Amino acid sequence: MIAALVVACVFLYQRNETNKATLRTAQVELKQAQNDLKIQTQTILALQRDATVQAHLMQRADAGIAAARELARKDTQALTQRDLGREANVDAHALEAALNTQFSRLLRNIEAISTK
Repeated sequence: MIAALVVACVFLYQRNETNKATLRTAQVELKQAQNDLKIQTQTILALQRDATVQAHLMQRADAGIAAARELARKDTQALTQRDLGREANVDAHALEAALNTQFSRLLRNIEAISTK
């Protein structure tokens, strides 16, 4: 009977040691899982910050693009007005030359009539 009790105690001791080892392994795995979760959480937070920064940069880029478009529109308008001014100046010079030519002809005609 004592032998049976000793065998039972040895069996229970071995089982207890196995359970302790299993518990230690589970604790190590739990600690690793907690560390992994912490790293994943930090990664998610960093990605969220990056996304926020990227969204802000995109808003600034959109504003910059809109400002550039407005400047281009104003430049185009100024160039168009300048070109129209040049065309008007060219037209005025052509009209002046035509008027001078007509006036010269008129003067010659008047002189020709007055000398006859």
